[in-house]
Amino acid sequence: MEQRPSLVGRIARLVGNMATAEDLAHEAYLRASAAAGETRIASPKAFLGRTAWNLAIDYVRRERREREIFARPSDPETVAAVASTQPSPEATALDRQVIALLDQALEGVPDRARRVLVLNRVEGWTYPEIAAHLGVSSTTVQKDIRLALARCIAVLSEKDLI
Repeated sequence: MEQRPSLVGRIARLVGNMATAEDLAHEAYLRASAAAGETRIASPKAFLGRTAWNLAIDYVRRERREREIFARPSDPETVAAVASTQPSPEATALDRQVIALLDQALEGVPDRARRVLVLNRVEGWTYPEIAAHLGVSSTTVQKDIRLALARCIAVLSEKDLI
């Protein structure tokens, strides 16, 4: 503990950040303590100082390397190799098939039940909002959603999509 202020100060001058210096000093103490438990250390103060310094140097090198990596412009081949956040063509085709099946399933459902399902699942309306909008009870909204979902699940199950 008596080494802490000078140790943190030396590390902070190297890394340029007091919070990081505190973290590195703590890590150095943990490592030095673990090493002292395994073997006899002739000069614990020097060992702690060297451990902290090495951690700080490693931190600075890692930070510099990351800045270089993220600062350099990417070549087109590298950019092309990065995974896209867009769905694959196969996933898009499957999604379109599922939507078409759901449209077909909802054709056999009463209009109000279809409308309730769309308001709830697509538009994000709550049951009470839908009930007030359509002039029905929340229980009716629940029954309509149950009816529409049961039909959708039946159609998707027939096609082994769920």
